[in-house]
Amino acid sequence: MPQLPAIDNTLLLRRALALAAHGFWILPVVYGTKRAAITDWPNQATRDTKQITTWFATGKYNIGIHGGKFGDRKMVVLDVDVKEGKRGMESLVALQTTDKLPATMTTHTPTGGLHLFFQTDDEYRNSSSKLGDGLDIRSGIARAGYVVGPGSFVNGAYKAKLTELAELPDWFGEKLKIAAAKPTAPAQEADYIDLDTPAA
Repeated sequence: MPQLPAIDNTLLLRRALALAAHGFWILPVVYGTKRAAITDWPNQATRDTKQITTWFATGKYNIGIHGGKFGDRKMVVLDVDVKEGKRGMESLVALQTTDKLPATMTTHTPTGGLHLFFQTDDEYRNSSSKLGDGLDIRSGIARAGYVVGPGSFVNGAYKAKLTELAELPDWFGEKLKIAAAKPTAPAQEADYIDLDTPAA
């Protein structure tokens, strides 16, 4: 297991502010983990520079990204998971048999997975492996999901370049609606769904 590096508050703050300026809504995540450091994070995530500075200037945090918001629009994050034998990469290839996803900003995770970011005007639901084994969706507003952002560290570094977010393709949006309609086992009700946890 990689050793947890020392906190560089100045660097983490600079990265968090850059992500917010790019359009992402930010929340603090406990450093070295994927656990949100604040309650009610779907409503507390922000692009406000003063609040982000308050969090990151002295706190020991990773950077969290709200999965459902981008600028004044909405967002969908496709989480390609390869942990514990999940076949996210193979499922991503199979997903694009007929139609291809456009190039978009992508985070490379320490386990070899990917977070692909797409902007949209529609709201979609979170899901886990409904599009294929290891393909999870982080989205939504009230019942939202989040991902750990680039610049963070959880058993390794999350890396990405700040590039344009592609528009969510219509064909992919239709697949998300179909996947959301698939029956699933009853879940405990909560104010939101946190899909970016070690268990998930």
